[in-house]
Amino acid sequence: GGGREPVPLFDELLTAFPDVRVNLDVKDWDSVQSLAAGIERHGAHSRVLVASFSDRRRRAVLKLLNRPVASSAGMVTNALFVLLGPVLPAPWLRFALRGPLRDVQALQVPVRYGAIRVVTAAYVRRAHALGLVVHVWTINDPAEMHRLLDLGVDGIVTDRADLLKRVLLERGEWPGT
Repeated sequence: GGGREPVPLFDELLTAFPDVRVNLDVKDWDSVQSLAAGIERHGAHSRVLVASFSDRRRRAVLKLLNRPVASSAGMVTNALFVLLGPVLPAPWLRFALRGPLRDVQALQVPVRYGAIRVVTAAYVRRAHALGLVVHVWTINDPAEMHRLLDLGVDGIVTDRADLLKRVLLERGEWPGT
């Protein structure tokens, strides 16, 4: 069950797992400086993705780094992509979102946002056409994991890594299979 495992400090995580890629969600303004300092201290630029609901907070971290890192769009940019994507051809979408997407490599989204289905085959195709990867959160059902992987999503955020591993093994997509 969840909640019993100790949560390592950021420095401990980067030290203990030097080859692991880490998705970092900047939850508040108080963590901006320390997160950037930790990335710099460990030279972890190539193995982190900086995310936040707030594009401003995410960009504040990026500005403090001496080298670029991967990052994902915030809520406003994701909303623009969802709303404009179905009505604009890819070149126009790229142009319309050139500012908001200028430092973004990933879209990290829920399957649905209220009544709006966010992740569809067309959504994934549009993202890929712009060179963006799609990560979906938080998926804990194996059937839904299969469905999303069939759509072509690039990553799944889950509370059940054991189930995701089993799904990827079944599909022959687990590293080394």
